[in-house]
Amino acid sequence: AMGKPAVAKLKQSFTNGQVIYDQGDVSDRAFEVLSGAIEMVSCTDGAEVRVGIARAGDMFGESGLIEGGLRENTARAVGNVVVRAILRDAGNDLEISAGSGPGLMSRLFKRVGGKHKKTKSERARRELAENQSSAGLIQRMINSVQPLEGRIEIRVAQLDGDEDRMQARHIATAMERFRDVRVKTIDDTMMFDLAKGPARELPRVGKSGRQLLCRYDADLLIWGRVSSPGTTVHLHFIARGDWDERLPGAFSLVTDLSLPVNFDSAFADILHAVTLAATRPKRGEQTALRTTMMPEALEAATRALGNIPPDLTIHERAGLNLCIGNAYGALWAQTRHSGCLDRAFDIYRGVLTLLSGDEAAVDWAVAHKHLSAISIIRAEEDSDTRHYDEAAAAALVALDTLSKENYPADWAALQYRLGTIHYKLGFENGDTNILRRALHYHRNAILIYSKEKTPNRWAEAMAAFGQAAQVFGEHVKSLEALATAVNACRAVAEVRDRRRKPLAWAAAQNNLGSALFLLGKKARNPERLELAVKAFENALEVYRERELHRPAAVTGKNLERAQDMIEWYSPDGIEIVKLAGAPVAELATNQNQARSSQAIEVIE
Repeated sequence: AMGKPAVAKLKQSFTNGQVIYDQGDVSDRAFEVLSGAIEMVSCTDGAEVRVGIARAGDMFGESGLIEGGLRENTARAVGNVVVRAILRDAGNDLEISAGSGPGLMSRLFKRVGGKHKKTKSERARRELAENQSSAGLIQRMINSVQPLEGRIEIRVAQLDGDEDRMQARHIATAMERFRDVRVKTIDDTMMFDLAKGPARELPRVGKSGRQLLCRYDADLLIWGRVSSPGTTVHLHFIARGDWDERLPGAFSLVTDLSLPVNFDSAFADILHAVTLAATRPKRGEQTALRTTMMPEALEAATRALGNIPPDLTIHERAGLNLCIGNAYGALWAQTRHSGCLDRAFDIYRGVLTLLSGDEAAVDWAVAHKHLSAISIIRAEEDSDTRHYDEAAAAALVALDTLSKENYPADWAALQYRLGTIHYKLGFENGDTNILRRALHYHRNAILIYSKEKTPNRWAEAMAAFGQAAQVFGEHVKSLEALATAVNACRAVAEVRDRRRKPLAWAAAQNNLGSALFLLGKKARNPERLELAVKAFENALEVYRERELHRPAAVTGKNLERAQDMIEWYSPDGIEIVKLAGAPVAELATNQNQARSSQAIEVIE
């Protein structure tokens, strides 16, 4: 027979201002907030000071269950509150302390419920569930007593096809042993209408998910479905902000982590590593904690990945591997350890091996997308342009599946990447055909990105287009191309905000000055050169204020060249070409090659 839980739980309700316990009271119980909020105040020399607040899911008064003694503060209801009081078993007190050692949890489990035994009786199953609930309560209590600074808050929405919410609760329970996260289920449901297509549904789901994260003040939302046979749970993730799709391993709303229903601790290790990787830290403490915990979490997840049961499908295996590859990519993004990038590369190649013969699979395309990103990094680190060719080839394969119609955000990101690759290759060898393709790809990205909805991505793509247009225009001696570059850089400068993003604004000003300089030089137009001087001065002011010596040196040299050039040209310059329409007009010119003699440097 199983032992009874060593704690008794009792629900209590309080109205606004009611005291749960007073400072100096005997400390004989702990509390869990079920709804509402509790403020803790300390009274010293007649003055009250708020020392903490507990919200739904939080524990407070834990010392009453652990140490006893007297209360150090007063707990008071804020609004209508429901709490669960947790009383010590007078005949069998629990002994819990911060230094209880690694055997603490096993002793707690034995104290509250004995060893779990398999049984088919309804009564035994009910007792097992009660004991597991008590054990989870004890774990949450310990986490509350010793919370890690920067702990990540995760919420699990109702899963489609999850009868009685068993799998959502199982996810929360399985994650309770990890102190760097706190996982709670919520009543909200995230639905994805396949009939409407991913292009329409993914943005809506992302927006709804982030609204839920704001409502619950959480960092990551887990949502998804239980497969119709009821054997697999498919999990997706939504973070507080957009993942940077330019980086290898970036998660997306289509990322699918497939786990067996009622998965064991090994799969919990995988889920733990993936949730850490999918989170976008919003505070420095979270970033530090994530960086500290991820290597150990990934080590455990990698071990678990090597023991995947054979009954998982190829696509489920591929999804698991893809997510672990993403986790290694996320760790590289924080640490810049090349070994993480190499590991991610090998895992993505393994995904392609698994999916060989199913080139239409989304994971097949996503793996190529990440391989493309890694190849670009290797090209920049090794100064080997062959990696650019590999990056371009992988991106083009990904585009076969990640189409503009179904996955516009991924399509735009790949177009931007191809534009960057062709710009770098064209700049190196002066091939105007390659530069023209760079302009084409960047223009495609601009067609998807929006100044209103995705201003940062739009500005980045427009700035890249402007840089490519500058180099292209100088090679082919085209006023039209240079004027297009000026218009693009001016559009970027108008979007950048000096107060909120001073460095991005300064870079936009420098690049606008560069485009104006080249246009003024070609047109022998002092007016454009004077505008270039003003733009360089704007950028230089920011760099000097922040003591950024390298960009300040680049901009200072650009400013000197522009000032010197003004003295050479008379006021009667050539009239500047006026472009009709957007600054992304098609540039048609001859296809000669020329080595760049660009005297003005751009700042990325």
